[in-house]
Amino acid sequence: MPAPSFQEQLFAHFPELSPRPGAADGILAVNAPAALLVELATTLRDKFGFSVLADIAGCDWGLDAYRRFGAIYHFQRPPAIPAAARESTGTPETAEDGAAVSTKPAAAGEDSRLTLRVACDALDNATPSLPSLAHLYASALWFEREAYDLLGIRFDGHPSLSRLLLPEDFGAHPLRKDYPLRGNHDV
Repeated sequence: MPAPSFQEQLFAHFPELSPRPGAADGILAVNAPAALLVELATTLRDKFGFSVLADIAGCDWGLDAYRRFGAIYHFQRPPAIPAAARESTGTPETAEDGAAVSTKPAAAGEDSRLTLRVACDALDNATPSLPSLAHLYASALWFEREAYDLLGIRFDGHPSLSRLLLPEDFGAHPLRKDYPLRGNHDV
């Protein structure tokens, strides 16, 4: 009996996940509740070797959407470094921050990237929020600030959530669907 695929293992571990249709590039995509995000990201990193958070794309799904704001997280599992190569190059089995580095190679044909969609759990679409992943992935520090700056999505637990691209006194979030096309601020 063949070993279960990554997708089968993921859905067995997290039955709350649902497949996300429309991933034309063949990358596995799932929808996950915001309340599950930190546990899911921790498991992806620690159990499945997804040691890279390559991007967080904040989204405004439109003024009429039930859950207007969300984010798409791009997790990647890099190829494993064989033991012989680690010994010859001195590559440690843990990263500088102490996170484990996956030493298990992905099986032939097994997914190496996962796209995960998380819908905001905001009670009010005017103040959307998601839990921060900055304590798990250093790259989240910048990605979460960008989504906050341009869309106004707050990331609960972020150590220094502040604007990244726009001045601190800029009173709007210009990638929101309701932001005027001509803007409402002097440049």
